[in-house]
Amino acid sequence: MDIPAPLRRIVYATYKRTPKRLRRLAIRVIIPRAPLGAGVLLFDSDGRLLLVRPSYYRRARWTLPGGWANRGEELRDTAVREAREELGADIEAGAPLATGRGPFGEVTVVFEGRWRSVPAVERLDAEIAEARYFECDALPPMLPPARDLIEEALAVSRRLRSVPGPAVEHDAP
Repeated sequence: MDIPAPLRRIVYATYKRTPKRLRRLAIRVIIPRAPLGAGVLLFDSDGRLLLVRPSYYRRARWTLPGGWANRGEELRDTAVREAREELGADIEAGAPLATGRGPFGEVTVVFEGRWRSVPAVERLDAEIAEARYFECDALPPMLPPARDLIEEALAVSRRLRSVPGPAVEHDAP
């Protein structure tokens, strides 16, 4: 959805100040079906996990880069698009690592992420207040569904990296 950045900032600021029940109702009205989302695990060279703090949360809550899928969009493509939109990051989405629910009832799939070039956050979108790397055993405050999903994805990622042999690649369509 192409909404000018100044208008998006106003929408996010208004949303943040809206009572929780009305925010959830707004999401249900805007997206009446069960929304699908995608997130991506991205690490720096020291093995720290990249998390983002969305600007629309009232309190500091961290989560993975990602977001909701557009109608008909493959979830792997959603993860790549959201990383590019939110961070200006050039990535590939690899194997799916975990599936769970988000704070709005959406179903989210977390993918293994790989940088296509030097790991870098080029710019932050209006919906992202901050992006930072964290040690995997010292994650910041986040909503329970996000923490559970991230911890499950990290556990699967560790298991995949400990398996000898070539990296597991997904089949091209």
